[in-house]
Amino acid sequence: MKNWKVLLFTFIFFLFVLTYAVEGIHFENEFTILIFASALGLLINYFRSYHTKLQKPMMTAGSFLVVIFAMSVLGRSSSYGYMLYLFPLTVATFSYGLKGGLGMYAVSLLFHLVRSRFLGEPFGDFLSDALLLGTASLGPIYISIQLHQLIHKNEAWLGMLHMKINEMSLLREITASMQGATDLGKLDKIVLSTLTAGYGLGFNRALLFLVDGDAVYGEYAIGPSSKAEAYKVWGKVVTHQINLHDVIENHEDTDVTLLEKMKSLRFSLKEDFENPIVRCCLLKSPMHITGGDADAFGEEMKSLMFENYALVPLMAKNHVVGVFLVDNRFNEKPITDEALDSLITFAGPAALAFDNTRLSEHVRKLAVTDELTRLYNHRFYKDTIQKLMKEQTSFFLMVIDVDDFKHFNETYGHATGDRVLSEVGTALRNAVGTKGTAFRYGGDEFTIILPGATREETLEVAQRIQENISDMALDAVSTPLTISIGVAEFPDESETEAELFITADRKLSFAKGSGKNTVTWEVQT
Repeated sequence: MKNWKVLLFTFIFFLFVLTYAVEGIHFENEFTILIFASALGLLINYFRSYHTKLQKPMMTAGSFLVVIFAMSVLGRSSSYGYMLYLFPLTVATFSYGLKGGLGMYAVSLLFHLVRSRFLGEPFGDFLSDALLLGTASLGPIYISIQLHQLIHKNEAWLGMLHMKINEMSLLREITASMQGATDLGKLDKIVLSTLTAGYGLGFNRALLFLVDGDAVYGEYAIGPSSKAEAYKVWGKVVTHQINLHDVIENHEDTDVTLLEKMKSLRFSLKEDFENPIVRCCLLKSPMHITGGDADAFGEEMKSLMFENYALVPLMAKNHVVGVFLVDNRFNEKPITDEALDSLITFAGPAALAFDNTRLSEHVRKLAVTDELTRLYNHRFYKDTIQKLMKEQTSFFLMVIDVDDFKHFNETYGHATGDRVLSEVGTALRNAVGTKGTAFRYGGDEFTIILPGATREETLEVAQRIQENISDMALDAVSTPLTISIGVAEFPDESETEAELFITADRKLSFAKGSGKNTVTWEVQT
């Protein structure tokens, strides 16, 4: 249908020639019609410039008025004058498609019927006129249908082209941002921001699970907790034209409800075969589920109501790094094949980014981690405490020593002594949790930093440490294990790292001299 315009005008020209040959119409006698049509055309064009939405209805109505005027001028002089109805019929067909053409055909027949009855023409002539007009209308109607199909197809292809161009631009921007991400937390937000309606591919919720050995654990999630919250966030992104950097740096509008729920999620690749997340990892293949069972994800995820969703594995160097889980819970928009294809395309560079970032973090962690206790080492302790002091962040410092550790080494050997230190490291890490950070200072001496903690919270951590140590069960060791703790506060007791440590260490010495297995806050004189 590339030459549809040529066909249309050829068809119209043929009708005019046919009418002239049969009727012998002298166009000079119809000069009035031409003047009327021109004036009406100018009027329509004038109004169209101010009201573009009225262009099609004005053109359709205007062409019909021209025909009515022409029919009144021609009167009975042309028995084929009714063929002029093809003009508005063609305009209506090209403007509104098949429905427009049929509607104009019905209006034309009604007006022609009224005119025929008014002029006293036989009803049989009207029926033949209607049949001939309908037959002549098939040409423009057919061309119109083909044209609308072509326009629809072109619009679909154009829309797909624009979508792919936007995806390529988004992918380029995201790839640059991912390459600049130096830690896993920032990479998490960059990647999931790209998947959600808040910035990129348009999914309502996006969850990231990472694979560690035989375990799959919840790493990060972005998504609103309600439909009202969803449209509030999406509306702000559109209204303020927020870019990726703004989305990543903006923490005020972040709804952490979903993130808090999924942070505790843990699945086993060897046991949870029925879980869709685990199945996606094992099959190494995308999954698109419609009308699924939310219970399949387990009791902890049941309340999240994942029923219509997509899962895509993150593959790097032929192994599964993690899994994307996305859905459109709030706008209930179906996940199309195109959307799933975009997600799969993005999963490739995202997987490489996560694999490289985790490797980099592992190398950095090895550099600041004590090999025996798996706690942070003395070097990282120095960096941490200097950073907090520079930022003027208040904190409590604990200096901890294993009571009679020399006796353990002499009695049970250095291998058992190393095991004691390893177990103490685990006990300290579990006791501190997210409240602070534990370090191996050197030998059997440890330190703990609790930023922003109160005196009561610090005491709770100290008591928890002593409980964990007393509950330790060590084979072939009959001597009970205890520790002593000295506590100092920044900036109240000292404003330098060296002096603060000396203060806490002095309290530790006092604790050991006072019977050991105690926590000392003040040195009594």
